Amino acid sequence: MYLHLPVQKGSGMANGTKPTGTRPQWRSSPAFIMAAFVATALTGCGGTVDSGDGQGASGSDGPVRIVVNSGATPGDVVAVSAAIENGADFGLKGSPDDIKRFDSHSTATQVLLSGRGDVISGSLASTLKLIEQGQDIKVFCPIQNATEEVLVGTGDVRTVEDLKDPKNRLAVDSPGGGADFFLNFLLNVEDAGFTVKDIPSKIILEDGDQRLSAMQNGEAAASILAFQEVEFLKQARGADDVHEIKILAEALGDQSIYVAWGAQSSWLAQNKDLAARFCASALDAHRKIGQDFNSYKTIADKYIVPPVPEKDLKQLWDLNDEYTVWATDPMISEEQLKANIKVVAESGLLNGELAYEDVVDTEVMEAAAEILQKKGSNQ
Repeated sequence: MYLHLPVQKGSGMANGTKPTGTRPQWRSSPAFIMAAFVATALTGCGGTVDSGDGQGASGSDGPVRIVVNSGATPGDVVAVSAAIENGADFGLKGSPDDIKRFDSHSTATQVLLSGRGDVISGSLASTLKLIEQGQDIKVFCPIQNATEEVLVGTGDVRTVEDLKDPKNRLAVDSPGGGADFFLNFLLNVEDAGFTVKDIPSKIILEDGDQRLSAMQNGEAAASILAFQEVEFLKQARGADDVHEIKILAEALGDQSIYVAWGAQSSWLAQNKDLAARFCASALDAHRKIGQDFNSYKTIADKYIVPPVPEKDLKQLWDLNDEYTVWATDPMISEEQLKANIKVVAESGLLNGELAYEDVVDTEVMEAAAEILQKKGSNQ
């Protein structure tokens, strides 16, 4: 999927290069398309402006500078353009020029920590690891709860338990990646008694294209795929040989937090009102698109190149309608966060527990909830 937003040089993605192969030329995540509605709305009055020395400086009219981790998995590609009209309802303004998009979470984080960005979207797992390492980052707003992707098997792989058979090779990404995170969460919810690292036969493929190809050519017998990719797999191997084991959003419910907004604690302390309006604007955009397919399609048609077929957009929109993939509640509960920390720790990405107050900025989340409540009462 390609949006009208340049990828930063050195990020690992060639400008203007389109995907090749049998996979669709746009990523399947509804969050990708939802975020096209959100992110430009999330630039606002207040915040910090670049001082030219990489440290940033406080300013009363500077836009929020958004750092986006597009990543290699569907849900990582968030917060990428548009919705200025939605931001105006929250006193926000901005343009795509205020967004820096990278293909690497580490690069995006370096930009944030150097003061060249104010807020970052990325996987919660990666943010938790940074916090454990002592980085000055806190989560202040959820973006995507789960994923519409599917655990798929071929041949004899028909159940979660079949993943333990050494002859069944799993295609997955590295610990903390989207496929690894959600499969670990699924194994936890299913009380499987094992984690991804316990699966005896694995092939590590960071890119979703590679995982689909591995499934198509028989190099792997199981993986996490988007539902359109499942259709491509059925075309390649025959429908009878492809087994949809679990729809992850259905299995995980509202327990998981896949992608969230984060910022340096120091920035949040100085910009709590701005951060709260930023979060409220984002979640309000999620709600609007989740309630109105035409709004969703209008934004998708405007910002996604090449255009996504309407029938595919409708399938994606329906998935969110059924499983609430896009977050609309700014609050992240202590119980919810604890469940996510447990999954990330079991994947080997964390060394131990993290305290709730060390991870989230509750003041910003509570302020965003109050803003949304007042806005709702005035509608």
